[in-house]
This record gives sequence, structure tokens and C-alpha cells, in this order.
Amino acid sequence: MLTKEEMLEYLITPEISWYEDVLKNKSYEELTEIYNRSKLTDEIMQDMISNGVTTYRINYRSDREQQKELIAYMKQNNMYCIYDGRIDWNIHVGNYCIVGIPEQFIKELKNKYPDFIYSVDLKKTTLSKKDIEGLKEGDKVKILAENMLGGLSQSQGTIYKISDYEIVVKAYRSKTKGYRLTIGKPGSIEKILKFNVG
Repeated sequence: MLTKEEMLEYLITPEISWYEDVLKNKSYEELTEIYNRSKLTDEIMQDMISNGVTTYRINYRSDREQQKELIAYMKQNNMYCIYDGRIDWNIHVGNYCIVGIPEQFIKELKNKYPDFIYSVDLKKTTLSKKDIEGLKEGDKVKILAENMLGGLSQSQGTIYKISDYEIVVKAYRSKTKGYRLTIGKPGSIEKILKFNVG
């Protein structure tokens, strides 16, 4: 078993140092729960970065009681959503839908609530390290990148810069337009031999 100090050492990072006093005042049980959730989140993020993940939006009927039941069920079963490349354990709802639900939870939720959930759509796949293996600067690529409205835009171009977690693509036939694809965020990239001019 870990001591309180060992858990605090793991939890307190420079990004959340402002939260240090709050964590130090938590009971051992509360801190253990926070620590376990944090470890699980880190494991999920590592898998998402390495292998990518596909998420969907579920649309459901306007029944407040069943909505509360659905959210409670998801939380009790350690289900989460993915927003902007981050794991979110708080299930956010709006306009009778939930966005960013990983593929592994969809079948279970549809089977549990067949009359409540009426459609599944808005498929998004995150970019992973596997997707960029073998790519180098100067390669011609076809990309699918998230735009500022949350949709996906398809384009083609040349890899301008590549790092472990990011690719910058200069758009084909453009002097000023480009795309930045980040590992763990929605998008895809595929190497091509020549540009499709049509």
C-alpha cells in the first residue's frame, strides 16, 4: 500500500501545483480514490496515444429520468468521454446527446438502453503514434483534420515538420494554408504517391 506522501508525489505536478493544498487536506480514502482514477486516466491516455481510439455521439429520446439513469450507469461502470484529446470522467450532455464516447462502450450502452438510444453517429478517430510511423518531412499525404467548428476537413499536402506528438502539413497548391495534426486528437493521415488534382 502506498503512503499518503507517495500518492501526493505522483499527483502533484507543475501543472496542478495550485491544487496541492486541497490534496493535502484530503483523507487517505479520498486521496486513494483520486490516485487510482489518475493512474487509470494515465493508462488510458498512453493507450490512446499509442493506438488511437474511435469515438461516437449517442442520441437519445427526451426523457430526463432515463438520461439521469444513463449517466449514473456510465459513471458506475467507469465509462468516460474523450474531449479535445483528454479523458473526461464527467459525462456532459446537451441537446439529448453525449459526444466522445469510446467505441468499446457503445454496444453495451445500446444493449442496456435499446428504446432510449435511437442513433449513434459523429464517428471520430484520434491520431496515434502508429499512424505517423514511417512518415518523414517531404512526404505527400492525405489528411483528415478537425476544423474550428468540430467537424472534419479533408485535404492533401506535404509534411512540412514532424515531431513525436505533432505533424505540420503544408496544403497542396497553397502558400499560406496548412494543418497541424496532434497525437491524441481527432484526425488521420495517409501517405500518397501523388496528389489528386481533380
